[in-house]
Amino acid sequence: MKKVSFTLMSFFLFMLAAFSVTPLEALPITEHTISGFKKEIIRGLNNLFKLNFQQTGDNLFFQVKNQEIGEFPIAEAEIRIEGISKDAISAIQGGNATFEEVRKIESINGTVKLAESDLNKIIRKKIDRQKGQNPLLESLEIQIGNSEVEINGTINLWKILTSLPFFSIQASSKIEATIKFNLQNNQVLAEIVSGKINGVEITPEIKSQLLNWLNPMWDFSKVPFPCGIEEFKLQDGTLWYKGYIFNSR
Repeated sequence: MKKVSFTLMSFFLFMLAAFSVTPLEALPITEHTISGFKKEIIRGLNNLFKLNFQQTGDNLFFQVKNQEIGEFPIAEAEIRIEGISKDAISAIQGGNATFEEVRKIESINGTVKLAESDLNKIIRKKIDRQKGQNPLLESLEIQIGNSEVEINGTINLWKILTSLPFFSIQASSKIEATIKFNLQNNQVLAEIVSGKINGVEITPEIKSQLLNWLNPMWDFSKVPFPCGIEEFKLQDGTLWYKGYIFNSR
């Protein structure tokens, strides 16, 4: 695991790919990352098409409430797929669609609401799968407030910091922080409002290293097809966001 987000881990759960992509990684956007993103879009569609939907011509509408898509629980979602062929529908329902077929869809638009409790369950599940593998992240709990996320966890900072501060940081360190998010130039960026490591306030040097390692959390401008997050809101234990795949904005 090269990078682990301290954060809500949901922008990386983007749209349909979000329903199955690993939410503990915020990797640099490379050809390998993009290839994985394409596979997750197909996997997300495969899981989505197991649910009921309304069809009008070549347009589909999915309404989700307190259901799981793949292994990911969704509090609420509305997803519209426009310009999809009968062949693509059959291929997705049969589990053998290729990205080339899926890419012919005109647009996928949706709004998704994720609950704090469900996100914490998924985070714990992902961490448990990596036990015994010297993971970067040993534990993480999030609390969603208004416009901010409080995080508490244990992380191996030796895998992140390029230079150690004047005091010794343990390999396994307790971290607590308040995080804000921004959308800029089709990038998702994190801001550390405040934080402590093992009870000591994070210094400007450490904050700078953490942000250089973390940002951008996701860069949609590097993806070779239109996609992005248009709006998001953190409020009262939930994350709500609106995004699209394939259609230009």
